[in-house]
Amino acid sequence: MKNAVVELNKVSAITQYELTPEAVTVMVKEYDSLAVIPGDTASYKEVRAALTMLVHTRTATDRRRKNLGEEARTWIKEINGAAKQLLAPLEPLENRFRAELKAEDNRKAEIKAEKVRIEQARIDGIRAKIDEIKTWCYQGIAYRKPSATIRLILLRLEKTLANLTESDYMEFLGETQDLLRDAITQTRDALSARLQWEKEEEDRKAEAARLAEIRKQQEAERERIEAEQRRLLEEREKIEAEKRRQEEEAERKEFERQAIAEAEKKARVEAEKRIQEAEDSRIKAEIAASEAKERAEKDAMQKAKETERLRLAKEAEKKALALLAPDKEKLIAYAEALQAVPKPTVKASSMDSILSDAVRDLRTLTDRIVRMVSA
Repeated sequence: MKNAVVELNKVSAITQYELTPEAVTVMVKEYDSLAVIPGDTASYKEVRAALTMLVHTRTATDRRRKNLGEEARTWIKEINGAAKQLLAPLEPLENRFRAELKAEDNRKAEIKAEKVRIEQARIDGIRAKIDEIKTWCYQGIAYRKPSATIRLILLRLEKTLANLTESDYMEFLGETQDLLRDAITQTRDALSARLQWEKEEEDRKAEAARLAEIRKQQEAERERIEAEQRRLLEEREKIEAEKRRQEEEAERKEFERQAIAEAEKKARVEAEKRIQEAEDSRIKAEIAASEAKERAEKDAMQKAKETERLRLAKEAEKKALALLAPDKEKLIAYAEALQAVPKPTVKASSMDSILSDAVRDLRTLTDRIVRMVSA
């Protein structure tokens, strides 16, 4: 290094074209041992100074050569040849130093670029983790998510926020924390809204189930009443059928009696006619009397039959009413019990509308029971 400084101080002498082969030999001997050591600033500066000295030596010698004048061209040619010959041993050093310095510059540039790449990779890695958080941290505010799912997402958000470290997120720690805090706030709001909705949904389902049970009970009672009505109607039809059968039987017997009487009458008339044609007038009188008597008997029998029929009908109706009386009382008591069911208190307008419809339907049903039973 000291030798290079000494040579730099000799620039003024070199500019006078006082460079000699001996000086070049000394420079080559001194500079040939120089080399750029990677990462060594001192060797870099030493080689840089040597290269500067070589360049100055070459350029100064060249300038001096050009100033000798046109009048000595032949001599200049010799000088040029001598200069080239003189500088030839220095050119490899210049080229080597230039290549080594360029290689070192490139190495430093690559180191710098690698540092930039590593830094960008670090930032990209942190950004990737932040983007990954963004992809799921707002899932808790999604439409129709169950509250249990939202709770799991909220716990994951809170756990993720608690586990954030500066070593993982460095200068982006605050940004990541703000992101998670905002997601936690929105997720909590979504959880509250979902819990309220689920509570209202449970109330609605419970009310629907209660109304369905009431409708089921009403339907069962309606079917029971209709079955009872059908049974009563069947019994009434049986009574009426029995009455019709008895009437038909009585009519049949009466018809047979009349037919027998008519046959007997005709036989008697024919016999009397064959025996005593002369006594036609008397026989006619007797027949007339007999017919009058028969008509009287027939009328009396008809009246007795009608009286018996009315008596049987009244007894059947009395029995039917006796059978219906206890059930009527039960149905009327049931209708009164339904009307006495207390009306619950609801807050939601939709529930109040459903309740009003149910009360109206219940009143219609009880009125119908009373009306049908009293008919």
